[in-house]
Amino acid sequence: MRTVSSRLARDLEALRVTVEQLAARVAVLEAGRGPRDAEDQALVVAIGVATKGLDFSASALCRHASVDPALSEAFEAADVDIDSARQVGKLLRRIAGHDVAGWRVEQVGTDRKGIRWRLRVCEFDTPQR
Repeated sequence: MRTVSSRLARDLEALRVTVEQLAARVAVLEAGRGPRDAEDQALVVAIGVATKGLDFSASALCRHASVDPALSEAFEAADVDIDSARQVGKLLRRIAGHDVAGWRVEQVGTDRKGIRWRLRVCEFDTPQR
């Protein structure tokens, strides 16, 4: 009986260690995704308002920021150089698929101008069963 009990205790401890290692690994992997701070969240809202549910490219978004003061301010607050569509694209890629302040960034395709993005309102989404 003691042998079985001690073996179960060792197995349980090994399982606990494995779960802790996996949890730490998941935390590291998830740290590189999603919004980093409140400024990123505010930028997502500004992009959603500016694009009105239409598809856009990062370069088109940068051009639009020159005539949209709210979007321009959100870029500046999030430390995104609005002259660089590449940096905007990296930001969009990082937050794609995450629900951020009631919006979800989705990559919807590519064309000659680059990756096409869309923001979708998601505050009332419910999980599919």
